[in-house]
Amino acid sequence: MRGVAAMSLRAKLVTMTILIVALALVTAFAVLTFLEWSRSRARLAQTVTAVTHGVVRHLERDIGDLEPKHAADILATMQYLPGFTYAALYDAVGKRFAAQSASGGGGGSGGGEIPEQLPSPEPDGVTVSPLAARARLPVMIVGQRAGTLVVVLSTAPLHAAIRDDAAWMAVIMATALLVVAIPAYRAQRRLTAPILRLADAVRQVTETGNYRMRVVRSAGHELAVLSEGINAMLQQLEDRARDVYEAAANLEGSRASLKETEARLVREQTALARLAGLSMTPGKFLCGFADEVGKTLEVSAVSIWRFDGERTSLRCLHNHGLGPHHESELQVPVEALPDYVAGIKRGRRLVVADAHGEPASRGLASYYAEAFGIRLGAALHVPLRISGQVAGVLALDMLQTPRTWFADEENLAVAVAEMLSLNFEEDQRRKAERALRESENRFRSLSDASPIGIFLTDTTGDVIYLNARLRELSGIAPRTSIGNRWHAAIHPDDVAAHIGAWDEAMRSAAEYFCEYRLTGPAGRVRQVRSRASRLTDDRGKMIGYVGTVEDITDLREQEARITRLNEELEHRVEERTRDLAAALKELESFSYSVSHDLRAPLRHVDGFSQALLEDYDAALDDTGRDFLRRIRASAERMGQLIDDILRLSRVTSAEMNRSELDLSQLAREIAQSLSESAPSRVVSWEIAPDIAGNGDASLVRVLLSNLFENAFKYTSKKPEAEISFSSSRDSNGIRTYCVRDNGAGFDMAYAHKLFHAFQRLHADSEFAGTGIGLATVQRVVRRHGGHVWADGKVGQHARFYFTLGADRDTDRMLSAPQHAEPAPSEGRGLAFTGST
Repeated sequence: MRGVAAMSLRAKLVTMTILIVALALVTAFAVLTFLEWSRSRARLAQTVTAVTHGVVRHLERDIGDLEPKHAADILATMQYLPGFTYAALYDAVGKRFAAQSASGGGGGSGGGEIPEQLPSPEPDGVTVSPLAARARLPVMIVGQRAGTLVVVLSTAPLHAAIRDDAAWMAVIMATALLVVAIPAYRAQRRLTAPILRLADAVRQVTETGNYRMRVVRSAGHELAVLSEGINAMLQQLEDRARDVYEAAANLEGSRASLKETEARLVREQTALARLAGLSMTPGKFLCGFADEVGKTLEVSAVSIWRFDGERTSLRCLHNHGLGPHHESELQVPVEALPDYVAGIKRGRRLVVADAHGEPASRGLASYYAEAFGIRLGAALHVPLRISGQVAGVLALDMLQTPRTWFADEENLAVAVAEMLSLNFEEDQRRKAERALRESENRFRSLSDASPIGIFLTDTTGDVIYLNARLRELSGIAPRTSIGNRWHAAIHPDDVAAHIGAWDEAMRSAAEYFCEYRLTGPAGRVRQVRSRASRLTDDRGKMIGYVGTVEDITDLREQEARITRLNEELEHRVEERTRDLAAALKELESFSYSVSHDLRAPLRHVDGFSQALLEDYDAALDDTGRDFLRRIRASAERMGQLIDDILRLSRVTSAEMNRSELDLSQLAREIAQSLSESAPSRVVSWEIAPDIAGNGDASLVRVLLSNLFENAFKYTSKKPEAEISFSSSRDSNGIRTYCVRDNGAGFDMAYAHKLFHAFQRLHADSEFAGTGIGLATVQRVVRRHGGHVWADGKVGQHARFYFTLGADRDTDRMLSAPQHAEPAPSEGRGLAFTGST
């Protein structure tokens, strides 16, 4: 600090100029860097969100036929994202299903940097940290989570861009400082040279006492005035010195006169000081004036009262003589003196010579005695008005004793009340103006801080205000746009559409809306969306429009990218649909071959085997006959297997016609048929009444037939078999059906094999079968958009649960088993959903 104080004026000005410029540049650098980082993060988050949601929707739509390679191809569409690190699709149990990394590695390649297991639980959504951007989104199927998509992007490109911008800004700052330093030094030198000459001249006069010296007049208006002022001061000092020399001889003779003059000056200065002090506070001055009037009228107390904001009480603003009370302690509720307050509000004066003897003032006198401990003798109260409305009262009170009020005394009180009213009205006006200025400042501060452009127009559409964001977008200075419609900033091809939309809004008194392009600084074109609504005053009269201009350039670019991505995905869907159609044709061909080409050889084998048994029975020994019986049994089993495979194929390809079904009646018909097929068996059937469902009648019959036949078969070794059919609803209103038996049951460790074709948990020697029935059940349930699962215990029971979804087109994923809640009071089993 000492070094700065010792510097010359010229050095101080140059240093301060350079420091201010440097501070401004550093501040701008910091703010721009922060804004660029924030905007870049926001843009990255928006891009990741848009792309990942599109990928998730495609995964959900194609997930029914999803394979790891196909999923990896879908994930590869995100490689164009800047900083892409990897994308991984995990199934419902958190195991990686497919993945794609920046190097092009697929989901089946193994580890690398991509976790095999879904990382620890964390919230879904998109997060951007200083090191990476991470998106974690669910893949949903019929309101249930079937998988999780994880996308990780590095923020290194973002950091590199910001570093490059920072380097350029640092070079610009250094150049600006160098450019500013040289002209600043020259300008300050040119500015301070005349001032230094003046300072040198004044120092010589002070040191020598030679008031006859004169300062050379400097160029420039302010310096010329200063030079002339110094010369005039020197002239006055010279004249004063001459007078002093002339008066020195008569000093002794004029001493008495001088003392008298000094005393008079002191009195005048004191009076001026008091006047100046009063003039600075007009309210205090008027209160003091009221006190002086009270002294003139010889009253005991002078007080000024005002209604509060709700006009429920009178509060004291000034008290002189009403006891030792402070103004804040004096308050009169309206309900305490209803007649008095009503008269004051109507503008009536209270003029009473004896407060206790006159009806108009008895209540007031009683209140003074109870509330303030004061005996009121006489009262002269005059209402105070602000903008024509009664706002308070001036009270001149005589305590203890009555007195008579004369007309001139009442007129004087009225004059003082009018002066107080004018003062209060002026004070209220100043407060309103100050509040208006503060409100305007807050509006401008908030408006300039807004990331969206804001404008105001008058009734003709001419602009009266633009905020900083809109000036930045349009590149037009406020002086250029105010009073115009600033069409110059709109792209020439869009001016007609903007004018038409604006004129139509003004004609129809509707909201203005238009999208157009703005040509900003350096010819930069931005796509914007503008809205404006009518502004009205308190009476509903239109005074203009207030509107916003939002930069939607990035949004439109993202929409275009998403559209291109969707077109690419739709193209892939078409390809997959063609492949599926070809596969269905092959399946039909296979079914035809199975139905026709395989049956003929089987019939031949069975027929010739039967002929051998019938025609050559005597020529065969027991072993030969046993071999032939086995051949016939195998041929019969092969035929049954062919029939089951054909039924399974028809379940997959048959057209569905959903309707409301009585499942209880259908179950009773199937149970009766099974009981008639084995009349010697004892089976207890428990079928709940009024079980309804929505589905295809033929397919649902196949579904229940397979489940009931399984239960009937696996309870065949029980002396008292029990088979039941029931239903229940969960908390979401989804109906669950259950087929239960007390038969052989199964080991839950092998439950994952239940619904796969040709997978059996019991040997043929125990229970005959082909392993197709439960696979058919799963196909039927899947076609209805439902779930099927089972639980059981060896030797005790088996329970099969299923639901019939309402959406026939629901896609499902079979990459991992999905667990659904079982029916109430039942245990939770292994659930399977999806498609093959």
